[in-house]
Amino acid sequence: MTTKPTDHSRYHAKLYCAAALGIGVSLAQVAGATFSDANWTPLGSGMNGIVLALATSGNDLYAGGDFTKAGGNPASRIAKWNGTNWMALGSGMNGTVRALAVSGSDLYVGGSFTTAGGKAAAYIARAYLPDLPELSMICSGSEITVSWPSVDTSGFALEHAGSLPALASWSTNTASVTDDGTNKWVTLPATNNSRFFRLRRP
Repeated sequence: MTTKPTDHSRYHAKLYCAAALGIGVSLAQVAGATFSDANWTPLGSGMNGIVLALATSGNDLYAGGDFTKAGGNPASRIAKWNGTNWMALGSGMNGTVRALAVSGSDLYVGGSFTTAGGKAAAYIARAYLPDLPELSMICSGSEITVSWPSVDTSGFALEHAGSLPALASWSTNTASVTDDGTNKWVTLPATNNSRFFRLRRP
């Protein structure tokens, strides 16, 4: 597996691999090989189960497999190494992760699981890797302005509802959205009723 590190001074000729060792008992160790000194370096304390898939995005390494801890911390079958620590990706999966792939801002995961992040997902799921955008709301007179960042939100749609309903009850915004390159916003008539807004990627 080859990687495309963005900081070559930090990731000089670095190869990531997963090894399963032992007969009858599966042991997993994730390590990085720095070819300039030919020494193996463990990535923290590794996992408590086998690693079956790896993918990189920028300076982050994603590992999937059949483990419940990464770096000594709870991580259900999937985790991220940020160069220093292992971190869980939410509540993870309820079954083994067998394949990982990164495309743009998305991490695609395949395996023998039926839930991902606590949501129903039949053996395949997608995770958005950047931080989720935040909504800001300002009321002024008879209008309300809802705004959010322009960066990395091209695939998001603004939705609204009068209460916190099931997923299918949200309505997509049809008002014109203004974008100045830094923020996007939409101005709507204010009402005396409760209104809820969210950004959602299809």
